[in-house]
Amino acid sequence: MLDFAALPARSAGSAPFDPGATASSGLPVTYDAGPPGVCQASNGLVHILGAGQCTVEASQPGNAEYEAAESVARTFSIFVPTLDVDASGAASTYDALSDGLLILRYLFGAEGTALTESVVGAGRPRRCGEDIGCYSTAVRAALDVDGNRRHGRADRRRAD
Repeated sequence: MLDFAALPARSAGSAPFDPGATASSGLPVTYDAGPPGVCQASNGLVHILGAGQCTVEASQPGNAEYEAAESVARTFSIFVPTLDVDASGAASTYDALSDGLLILRYLFGAEGTALTESVVGAGRPRRCGEDIGCYSTAVRAALDVDGNRRHGRADRRRAD
């Protein structure tokens, strides 16, 4: 028998996690997750790939001593976090514009002061390029606005 608690909602860009199912036999539990592009399971962890509904199926195939347990599936939501690049906490047009400019600069490869110059105010909790770069990397799945699963830094090579 499998014990598999409900899974809480998570944000896109969250770290891989152990779903936490256990078998009464003590045998290892394996996972499958999907749909593709939203989540996947590997090595006992669920990896979040994008926003949507993720279904994780836990199974325990049994062995010579124990029969296979009946599989149990749990579905949870993956949401796109609200972006607040400079951690201002403000929900104004100006903040959306400054956050947008920071994201564009980050995606096009700007770093350090080139990333933040004339955009981030002195009173912002996240104001240095390194902090903003780390934040942008952590929420990169939320930056995939066209759903092509490409949301990294700009490729600086020319395509001739």
